[in-house]
Amino acid sequence: MTEGADLERFAAYHEAGHAVAAVVLKLPLERVSIVPSNDSLGECSLEATPKCVQDGARSPTGSPEYNKMWQYTENRTVFSFAGPIAEGRAKGRAKGKDITLAALSKTSDWECEVCSEDFESLAFVRDKAQSELEELLGDKAYNLVYDSNNWAGVEAVAEALLEEKELSGSKVRKLVQEATRRCLSN
Repeated sequence: MTEGADLERFAAYHEAGHAVAAVVLKLPLERVSIVPSNDSLGECSLEATPKCVQDGARSPTGSPEYNKMWQYTENRTVFSFAGPIAEGRAKGRAKGKDITLAALSKTSDWECEVCSEDFESLAFVRDKAQSELEELLGDKAYNLVYDSNNWAGVEAVAEALLEEKELSGSKVRKLVQEATRRCLSN
């Protein structure tokens, strides 16, 4: 493989990791692409942040709205970890989960999708027991990517991305379901 082909392949696995995590975590996946732009080799887009999450940022700690917001925030973080972990696995790295929220924050601005005035209330994601939270969510993402059914989905999505360059959320969901079905029947 040439260096350009390697980059495209690793970008496909990186974006496929994000996409499969979105499907598994039931995040609203819009599309995934490996069409390069000025600042990235690909993109995995979610639909707009649900209103209940925005409302939760303004709600008292422990309320159902707050809990929904917290679960969504955790899932978005796992989603963010899953791309680099899948890319690491595709590259043959033994420790694909060696990533931190601090490093992730340099390449991801997902928090900004929640209302900007609510950003302050979400700062606890980095402030509250950061190393423990990183380990917990990093392990969750690592286990998600390394699950054999999910990895089959990552491989199927990556291969489809290499062929088609861009996939809709519904196409990704279908590929993941088919890959899971094949794994379960073997």
